[in-house]
Amino acid sequence: MHRILDAERILTPALAIYPAVAVRMRAAHRGYARLLEITSAFAPGGFPVQETITSGTPGLPCALSYAGFKQASFVHRVSPGTLIYHDVTSLKQLPAAYGLAPAAVIVATVISQPTPNIVTCDAGHKTVSVDCGLPNGEVLGRPELVPLTPGEEHLPIEVPAGAVVPAIREMLYLVPRHVCPTPNNFDDAVIVRGGHITGVESVTARGREAPLPESGY
Repeated sequence: MHRILDAERILTPALAIYPAVAVRMRAAHRGYARLLEITSAFAPGGFPVQETITSGTPGLPCALSYAGFKQASFVHRVSPGTLIYHDVTSLKQLPAAYGLAPAAVIVATVISQPTPNIVTCDAGHKTVSVDCGLPNGEVLGRPELVPLTPGEEHLPIEVPAGAVVPAIREMLYLVPRHVCPTPNNFDDAVIVRGGHITGVESVTARGREAPLPESGY
């Protein structure tokens, strides 16, 4: 701690903490209490903490309910980035009372039915990532359908016995299990409001920056 307080490079101290188990409110609050102890240790050395950022999307309810942040001497912010688009994971992690709904879905087309209980759509892992495991999403409005292991370009979907089998050329709306990598796979997004297409927007943040030129190349 003394080494941190003596460091000349610290200009505006800030700390970030993420709850280890976001769904366990009491465990997260114990972590926040410890965070307040740590931040208070900076002030005597002349480096009062001006801001803390806690809690991604899963920890949002924990941070909002912690009374200690309301009396803190610093600005407290949360960073629930998945709230922008929402996905299957955050729908299960956050309270239904929040009234959140998926804002980014993949429009996939059924292209084949290789077996009586399997259909294939054109949305492989180049479309919907598998970084959070399988199934990598859900079919909006058809929770009984189960996405299986995708290939690069195709996603097989299991249809349970007794369920209506999606027809060839039928469009399915896929909600990613983890939405964050999904926009990076598309050049454009179709904007829909009130059931009507209102525009097409470029996904300008996708990809990577161009390499910086270096002398000698």
